[in-house]
Amino acid sequence: MIRGIVVRGKGEGKRVFGYPTANLDITQKQIKLAPGVYAATTIFNEKEYNSALIIVENPFVVEVHLLDFTEDLYDKLLEVVPIQKVSGIEKLAESELIKKIVEDIKRVREVFEEEQ
Repeated sequence: MIRGIVVRGKGEGKRVFGYPTANLDITQKQIKLAPGVYAATTIFNEKEYNSALIIVENPFVVEVHLLDFTEDLYDKLLEVVPIQKVSGIEKLAESELIKKIVEDIKRVREVFEEEQ
């Protein structure tokens, strides 16, 4: 499990890519997972939300996109339980990155559909 307080990032998740993310204030030593995109469950206010967990190595960033969730999470504690890696991290041009994000979110949703 990954636990962290949500801090402000660059805001690109929502503004540029259309998928808001909660940036977690944690150190690289706290993460035992390889960089990548994971299907995950996020626990917030004792409720579980299907999520996409993104771990980037350089620069180190851990962020989570809660599927179909719109509340403000700044300064809130989130607990994230990774379930399955769905893709790696790639350096892409913005238009290609948007396509990859759409595909990654689709894969994350498929993981949860398979569990039902």
